Amino acid sequence: MRKLIPLALLFALASPAALAQSVAQMQAQNDALTNAFAKSDAAAVRAMYGENAVVLPDRGETVRGPDLLKFWQAVVRRIGHFKRVTLEVQPLGPGFALEIGRFSFQRWHDLAETSGKYVVVWQKRDGDWKRITDIWNTDR
Repeated sequence: MRKLIPLALLFALASPAALAQSVAQMQAQNDALTNAFAKSDAAAVRAMYGENAVVLPDRGETVRGPDLLKFWQAVVRRIGHFKRVTLEVQPLGPGFALEIGRFSFQRWHDLAETSGKYVVVWQKRDGDWKRITDIWNTDR
């Protein structure tokens, strides 16, 4: 009987309802990111990442924790109408998840729209989900 409890818990965590809740949770995080971009609030964007997070931008150098605020300050000045849409969330174990999604934004200087896909590794610490690895690339 004791062996059935962990197995039942595993199935409950992997159920469509549990995964849908995770998608909703991550989408809420992405909505907060969209709001921070709308306000050009680089500090709020930075706060959504773990202390030692790694960002791997399309056509750019890897950016690590201490340099993330400077990176996001430059980014929020260049783009607007930023949006991320969570498509899929996969649990990676206690306190970790993988998110796959789509993004779009407009560059301020010419209003050209750019879209693409991304992958984020999340870690839950002290009750809050933080991005610890974030990689994206454009569709073209």
